[in-house]
Order: sequence, then C-alpha cells, then structure tokens
Amino acid sequence: MQLFEKKQVHGESFLKTKELKSLLPTPYPTHYVEPSAFKLELLHQYAKKGSPIFFNEFVKAFPNFTKKLLSQAPTLVLKEIELCAYSRLHFGTQEIALYTRLSVRAIESRKYRIRKKLQLKKGDNFLLWLIEL
Repeated sequence: MQLFEKKQVHGESFLKTKELKSLLPTPYPTHYVEPSAFKLELLHQYAKKGSPIFFNEFVKAFPNFTKKLLSQAPTLVLKEIELCAYSRLHFGTQEIALYTRLSVRAIESRKYRIRKKLQLKKGDNFLLWLIEL
C-alpha cells in the first residue's frame, strides 16, 4: 500500500514538472538527461525551506553542473554557484531572495556579477545558458 502511494505522489510530481516544461519558451536541449521528477521535487522543497543540504543534493542531482560552470568561470564563489543552482531550477529573482533571506537587489547584483564573470552578452538568456551547460 505504501509503495503505491509513493508512486502516486511521484506521478503527480512528474505531471507538475511536465506542465512547467510546456510553459518554457524553448525546449530543453536534447542531449540533457533530467533527474527524476521526485529528485527535482525534493530539491524544490529543500530550496524553499532554505535547507543547508540544498546545494549538496543539487550537486548529486546535477553532477557535472558545477564542474562545467567553474570551467567557464573559475573565479565564481560558492554563493554565486548556489545562485546559479537556484536559477537552474527555474526560481525567479524574487523567489531566490525570499528563500535565501536576501534582498531582491542583492540577488540582482549577484546575477549581474555572475553574467560578467561568464562573459554573457546583454541579450543572452541566463536561464537558457544554464540549462544548456
């Protein structure tokens, strides 16, 4: 009985993720294999709670993300990488500010510094760049 409930919850989470993907302006790159919907749901819960294990779980779910990000910009600090992790999970600036207990302006400033370190142009989509990473 308990196994069935977990599958049911997992199925509902998968539908939510599928609905979110349909709202994106461009599809995910075909070469990317996404973690399970259950893992993504857990990551979202950790992020919303401001849990200290969020980043560790993110690294487990996206093992190459940090390595690729640091290969593009080796001067990124941990807080900037965490911000990229939140952004990679499609959290907006205001949500990130709420969950990290920082001001919206502080998040905007960090995003600006990250864009400079990554040498992204003004018209480049930061979220799409992170997804393709």
